[in-house]
Amino acid sequence: MANTQRVPAYVIFADRSLLEMAKAQADDDGGFERGPRVGQAKLAQYGEAFLAVVRDHVEQTGRAAQE
Repeated sequence: MANTQRVPAYVIFADRSLLEMAKAQADDDGGFERGPRVGQAKLAQYGEAFLAVVRDHVEQTGRAAQE
């Protein structure tokens, strides 16, 4: 996503935000939005793609990502 938009990856989401999403195993928009620095605009733009990755990880491993 960052490459496509020609921005640094941290502009999409900071590492801290990604870790919090993974730890929380956000599986819906509400869980995603509760993460640090995730507002309505980022939810609308990136929410479904990131939620799909979290869901796939949990389904494949049976657990959330580790720090």
